[in-house]
Amino acid sequence: MDSDVLVRSAIHFDCGPGGRWVDPAAACPDFPSFVAACGTRIMIDRNRRVIWATSAAALLASGGSCISIANGELAGRTRHSDAQLREICADSEGAAPDAIEQLIASEPSLSPELFVRAQSYPVQGIPCTLLTIRKLARELKEIPDLGRLYGLTRTEQQIVGMMVQGQSVTEISEELHKSVLTVRTHVKRIYSKLNVGTKEQLFSTVMKLMVD
Repeated sequence: MDSDVLVRSAIHFDCGPGGRWVDPAAACPDFPSFVAACGTRIMIDRNRRVIWATSAAALLASGGSCISIANGELAGRTRHSDAQLREICADSEGAAPDAIEQLIASEPSLSPELFVRAQSYPVQGIPCTLLTIRKLARELKEIPDLGRLYGLTRTEQQIVGMMVQGQSVTEISEELHKSVLTVRTHVKRIYSKLNVGTKEQLFSTVMKLMVD
């Protein structure tokens, strides 16, 4: 397996005296396919100790996002983001084999930063959680073709991309040289076409498409 795929420094799985490394290919037979599908993945145990992480996930956790890997453990950088991580991991175990999806923010008053999908994966009989993570601030070109999928116009697709990148309605109106009222009308139509009612639901729908 490509050594660039995994980051193992200071990471081990304590499943016996002294602990030992877990081979991801043995733990999850579909490991090569899901790494190819999305490079930002982390496997943790019940105590949120990192069993393995892709290099993209380690980079995300060290790059100032609302999550971090410290001393081999995955944590939120704030009390709020840490509580959200704890909640999604617990919920994923109860929902197995289905995945749980959640938007993670540093504080309740701030816009979400990450979309996290958590799915319970037993590793050699021990309950673990596989996390797939996407940053909300993505380049517009990475947003799925919502025109084909949901009938969005080119302008509506552009507005979705700007919203996912964290821009407000006022900022979008200034950049597109449209009135705030016009942008809000576009947003209303976007919500209707995607069958969502809030910005968080919009983000979640878009991120699911990017993960899938």
